[in-house]
Amino acid sequence: MKEDLKNELPFADLTIKKDKNYDGLILTDDDLYYQTLSVKDAHVYTPFMLNRKNWPFIRIYSRQYWKDQSKVREKLKN
Repeated sequence: MKEDLKNELPFADLTIKKDKNYDGLILTDDDLYYQTLSVKDAHVYTPFMLNRKNWPFIRIYSRQYWKDQSKVREKLKN
C-alpha cells in the first residue's frame, strides 16, 4: 500500500492517503492555524469536529519538528 501526503482539504494542512482512501489528517501551525478565527477554533472546535466525524488526526508544531525531526517522523509513521 502506498501512502501519500497531500494538501487537498480546506480544513487540514496535510492529508494522509493510502491508495485512494483518506487515512488521517495532519494539522500544523502553518497558514490554516494562523487563519483561524480564534484560538478556540484551532484547539477546541476543529479537534472536536474531527473526533465527532471519526477522522484520525495529529497536530504537529514546527517547533517540535525543528527540535527533533526524527521523533516527529516516527510519530507520523505510527
